Amino acid sequence: MIKVLSLMYEDILKFHRIAIQYFQQRLWKQLWHATWKTQQSRFSNIISGMARHRALIESQAGLVQIADSQEARRLVDDRHNAEMQYESLRRSRTVFNWLRAPDVDGNQYNLTQTRAGNPGTGRWLLDNQAFKDWFDPNYPKIPPLLWLNGIPGAGKTVLASLTIEEARKLTPKPTVLFFYCKHGDPERNSFLALARSLLAQILEQDQNLLLYFYQECCNSKEAVLTSPEKVNKLLDFAFRNCKSAYIIIDGLDECEREQRKSIAQWFRTLVESLPITEPWRLRCLFTSQNDSLARKDFNEITSLTIGPDDIKNDLQGFCRREADQLRASLYISEDMADSIAATVAQQAGGMFLLAELIWLNLSAQTTIVGLEQELDPNIFPSGVNDA
Repeated sequence: MIKVLSLMYEDILKFHRIAIQYFQQRLWKQLWHATWKTQQSRFSNIISGMARHRALIESQAGLVQIADSQEARRLVDDRHNAEMQYESLRRSRTVFNWLRAPDVDGNQYNLTQTRAGNPGTGRWLLDNQAFKDWFDPNYPKIPPLLWLNGIPGAGKTVLASLTIEEARKLTPKPTVLFFYCKHGDPERNSFLALARSLLAQILEQDQNLLLYFYQECCNSKEAVLTSPEKVNKLLDFAFRNCKSAYIIIDGLDECEREQRKSIAQWFRTLVESLPITEPWRLRCLFTSQNDSLARKDFNEITSLTIGPDDIKNDLQGFCRREADQLRASLYISEDMADSIAATVAQQAGGMFLLAELIWLNLSAQTTIVGLEQELDPNIFPSGVNDA
């Protein structure tokens, strides 16, 4: 009987675990209609098991009967779990096809690899007071909005990727959402593209929303989500149901004016309208160039401008590593390698992009004569367009 009682308690604990997870959702009442049928199936399966265990206790079943009952229960559970998993995968496939979000994880992976090749790059940001005030998971500056800006090629995107990585390390784990805007790419330069990407990321991190998203997908009659009303409804619902989120939107200046304005206004309103009881729940980081449009869009929110002194050590370290590789390939002297590293770092003027382009050109040289020609002041690039 002890074995049966332990199985009974196991069912009770499982029942309460599922119930707690469900009712801890911020918007469980609104999710009820879309999700209860599936949740009821999960509960019914557990309750059926409890009923079988009760019958075993009341009949004072022997070991053989208990073993047979356990095996029958295992088969039922396996079949039920397989059916649930199949339905979940089918709905997920339907919803993700409907969202048709661009691949942002690939961007993040590539940027992470870039930083891995240059250890320590961007770590200065984590010690910046304005950034720490925004990032602090417990006591951020209110409203938790931050505009990270700088000249083209200053490394804003790399810093955005670092922020994403650091946010993912937090405990308890927040929802971490991000988007890399790209000029001329319709999948990466509009509010709609951004919204579809964030919705897909939210769903990946919170499967409790799957049934709600699936219901909205089935009701939309759209092969791909394009309705502005539906997009706003889903975003609003998802963020209201979210316990905590870090939102990083990189390269907003890559979008056309109206799209920039729409994105900035929507997410500023999202964060600035949080109730005073939980103003820390959602926070957003924007990165862009410091142009007149951005200054208008981000008026009165905390600004962090990347200056040459901020990235000086990162840039010098990058140039030294590149110079060491050049020295190894062309057998140049250490003094010459140091001189080239210093020249490139100075010429870059705080632009990582320019430094990278210069080093790509220098690294392509196969002779010292060719290298010296490229270092000639009359040829050496002074800007990105010359590199």
